[in-house]
Amino acid sequence: MKRHFFKLALILIMVLALVGCGSKEKTGQEKGEVESVEAPQTVASGEAASGQNDSGKGLVCTSYEAYNTAWYDFADYVIDASEDHEIVAVKRPLVLPMSLKSLNYIIPLSTLGQSINTMGQEDLEFEKRMLQAGWRDEVELTKIPEEGYLVKGTDKNGNQVELEVRYDAAADSLRLKAVENGKQAYLLEYTKTPDGYVAQQHYVDVVEYEKGNAVEGLCTYRMIFGGTKGSCARFKNVSGEPESIFGKNPEAQSFIEGATDWLTVTDGQFTGLLGGQSF
Repeated sequence: MKRHFFKLALILIMVLALVGCGSKEKTGQEKGEVESVEAPQTVASGEAASGQNDSGKGLVCTSYEAYNTAWYDFADYVIDASEDHEIVAVKRPLVLPMSLKSLNYIIPLSTLGQSINTMGQEDLEFEKRMLQAGWRDEVELTKIPEEGYLVKGTDKNGNQVELEVRYDAAADSLRLKAVENGKQAYLLEYTKTPDGYVAQQHYVDVVEYEKGNAVEGLCTYRMIFGGTKGSCARFKNVSGEPESIFGKNPEAQSFIEGATDWLTVTDGQFTGLLGGQSF
């Protein structure tokens, strides 16, 4: 894929996301993981959310904006730094997840918590209207006990998407699981690290072409990065969901070990394995 087309696609993804919110700082309030989404509870308008405040700390939208900006800054750096690399310049899309299908699932992350950021208190009806304006025609938005959201959306063709969003403010860690028309469709997880982020995405993607026809397979993409240093990897044709990194900070080398394709960049220099070619 040509450099400018790839960068245009990255910009398109960012533009289509809803406007992010305020501060990128994380709250220090301790929280535990929630393992089940049974019995979600609707939060009444005006009820303040636990661990959230007027400055935007501890909000899903704030956290996601910070992660999204850091990731695309890193991806853009990889594109620029590899422009003259004969392997990476051509095959970097193998490890840089950029499926436009993921927009269907990640757009709501820019909305969750916006009412607190805008008005100083939680108003799910306000956020629901935002989702109806920029995401789906019919939307249900409920608060999962203690921390997280359950978002359901139906488009004009009757396609239904259900999103389960977990957010651990203490770790600045998020987990988004999407089910579309009854089938798991997408998984995003990330955790803030001292140097940047560790993240993974899991979904069906194109893995190769046969006689001009796209062949799809279940893939896991893993990224661990900070600034201009980091690694990206793709595990192709996997059999199931990867081990969760929600609230965790795995060791960099073991995180991408065994990947089908991978690259690491340090001080502008690349090492890796892409499309069967080592460098």
